[in-house]
Amino acid sequence: MLTIHGGRAQSLWPHLETEVARSRNEKRRCLLIVPEQYSLQAEKDLITGLSLKGFFDIEVFSYSRFIQRLFL
Repeated sequence: MLTIHGGRAQSLWPHLETEVARSRNEKRRCLLIVPEQYSLQAEKDLITGLSLKGFFDIEVFSYSRFIQRLFL
């Protein structure tokens, strides 16, 4: 299933955290595409926001990195 969310980070981020937590509870993989300069911060925010020690079922990509991964 593909779900696309868009908006400004301040209003969108709490909703995204909820969706990511829901996908983890349902044992589904999650792919999050964020702006280039925000990829590391998004990973940090997910780890702290969801109180995780780490994650393997969530992937955070910038647009360019996603395109590289898509065509490999």
